[in-house]
This record gives sequence, structure tokens and C-alpha cells, in this order.
Amino acid sequence: MKALLVTLLMLEALALPALAAPVLDKVVILQRHGVRSPTKAPAALAPFARDAWSAWPVAPGELTDHGALALSRMGEALGRRYAKLLANGNCANLFVWADNADQRTRRSGQVMAQALGCQAAVQWAQGDNDPLFHGDELCPAAPKAAQAAVAVRLYDMLAANRTRYDTARSTLAKILTPGLSQTDCANSNDKKCALLSDRNQVRDDGKLSGVLADASTLSENLFLEYAQGMESPGWGRMSNADLATIMPLHDMASDLGRHTPLLAAHNGTLLAHQIEALLTDTDFRIAVPRNVRLVLLAGHDTNLSNIAGMLGLNWTLPEEPDATAPDTALAFERWHDRRGDFIRIRLFYQTADQLRSASRLSTPRRLDLSLTDCGKDCALSQVTARLQAAMAKECLAPAADH
Repeated sequence: MKALLVTLLMLEALALPALAAPVLDKVVILQRHGVRSPTKAPAALAPFARDAWSAWPVAPGELTDHGALALSRMGEALGRRYAKLLANGNCANLFVWADNADQRTRRSGQVMAQALGCQAAVQWAQGDNDPLFHGDELCPAAPKAAQAAVAVRLYDMLAANRTRYDTARSTLAKILTPGLSQTDCANSNDKKCALLSDRNQVRDDGKLSGVLADASTLSENLFLEYAQGMESPGWGRMSNADLATIMPLHDMASDLGRHTPLLAAHNGTLLAHQIEALLTDTDFRIAVPRNVRLVLLAGHDTNLSNIAGMLGLNWTLPEEPDATAPDTALAFERWHDRRGDFIRIRLFYQTADQLRSASRLSTPRRLDLSLTDCGKDCALSQVTARLQAAMAKECLAPAADH
């Protein structure tokens, strides 16, 4: 009897159709541009440092040739990962849309398209800044509400990270102005003393002023010197350990200004709605042909942070002190199996040393991200529901579509 039961179970198992392996159907990638020069001119940065800042080979805020090379390495590696979507060099399956506001995003889109093996022209909006990437200009949060939301998080963040915050700003101050002391800065408004003052404020519009605002820009600029491959970043006074120590100042400020739910929603709603439309093959602001299998949105670190904030995603990058470093790509992979469509969210990045060397990548570094209610494999409907729930509905009013 037992043998008969086993035989029947085996026959039943053989009769069940095998569950087909999931198939990658479409990918939507939101990517930060490549390594750029500081967005502020040297004259604006000079008051914060003892010595003159390093000269850059391009105008403020532009993608450098080194940055383009490092970005192309990421593009080549992603091209290998998603080769089946562009099989036989089918560039009709690729669509690249770049922020029109800056040379660094337009050129980054072009570099990525070429690295993916497609010379097709990159597209971008004409006229004013594309609201997909600059949602705060079209639909800012109410000032007092923005101020309150950031102020609460600022207090909690500094309370939870006091030692790391103090160590970071003292290390940054030693790089910028070696030998300067608290005594030297007593009652001084000199910008060289800014990091020793420990003053932080939240303006009515929710933007920071004071230590974190200044330190965010200054630490990022020193990181960019390193990523650019400069011979002596930070005037030769900055070690790799120092770089890792100071970058939390940038990440804290970014978290407050871009990840705070209210600000993330108002800044990111239009972009989130566009990503939802691309994942569901529906129309929103940009006309993407239905046959497209790989969509690349060439934007900024602000855009990455906004979408992460809306979805409740957080990460740190091993061997990369900037959580949204140049070339970092947030990929929404749409897979399909017998159960239907589901999404896997991946984060691809390069280490700081890979950016600095612009070396070829066998594969980019990768993090597999999870949503709180569905883990790493989320039904498409769950992801779109999360995006919709996080959107600021007032930003989707008809006026936002013009």
C-alpha cells in the first residue's frame, strides 16, 4: 500500500506542468550623471578654504572627459547584463531620456547610449527645465510644512549621529583650514570658521543653511576631486579614511533635503508617475514606443534620493562613501512568470577607486533592494500601489502636465 501511494504521488508530480523560469521583460533605469566639476565657481568656494581649490578642465557643473570614460565603463557592464533585451544590436529596444537642464545629464545620456552599443540620438525636453527631474520647481511643498518636516528629522538625526557628525566636521575643517581652532573662530563670521560653529537652520522652504548645507557641498567637491583622478585631492591633506569620514555630512544633508517624505513626494511625484507608466506600458509625459525593452532616464542624485524616499528605500554602498555617487543606477526590472509580472529593484554602482581609475568592469557592484511589504520580488501591482500612495496628488493636477 505504501509503495502504491509513493507511485501515485510521483505520477501526480510528473503530471504537473513545470513552473517556467522567470523571464526579464523590461528594465527602467534611473541614473545619476557621471563625474562633474563643482557646480559653484572657485570664487564661491574660496572663502571656505585656506588654499586655492584645484582647477577643473571644464566649466562649473559639467561632465568631464574622465567622468564620461568612467560612465562608459558602467554602460558597457550594464549592456552585458541586459544584452538579451538589446539582442542583435536592436537599438529600437532602447530609449534614453535625459534632463535637458544641464550639459552633464545630456552628455551622460549620450555616453550611456553609445556604451550600450546604440548611436541613436538621446532625447530630452525642449524649453524650460524638464519637470520630471525638477519637480520642486513646478510643485513645491508648502513652506511651513516643509520647514517643520525637515526640522524634526534634523533634530533626531543629529541626536542619533552626534559623534559621527562632530568627527566628520572636525576632519573636514582640518582638510580645508589646517591649524584653525575654536579660539580663532570665537564670535567670527568668517566662512573658514563655518564648520566649527555647529549652527544648523531650516529655512521656510525646508532647505538647510549652516554647517550641514555647507559641509554637504564641500565634502562632495572633495569626493569629486578624488573621483576625477586628481593627483592630490584635498590639497594632499585628505586620506581615503578622511574621505570616508567626511562624506556622511553630504549623506545626512541629502537625506534631509531629498528623502524627507514630504519633500521627496513634491520633488519626485512626476518622475515616480513616469516610472510607473513605463513599467505598466502606459503613457504619461514622454512618448516611449511599446517595443522598447530598456529605458534609461539620465538625471541627478536628487532624483535617486527622491524616488528612494518615496519607496522607503535606504542603502549604503560598500567601498563607496557617496550613497548616490556618480554613475549610480537604480534599476526597476520587470520579470514575468506564470504568476504574472513582478519587479526586482537593483542598485548598480562603482566603488570610489573604480570611479577614480575609470577601469573596465567585469560587472558593476550591485545591491538588491527590498520593499517593506513584499521583499525583493514584488508584484507589479504592489510596486505601482506603493508609488501611487507616496505621490503628492496636487502635483498631478492638469497644470503639472504643461
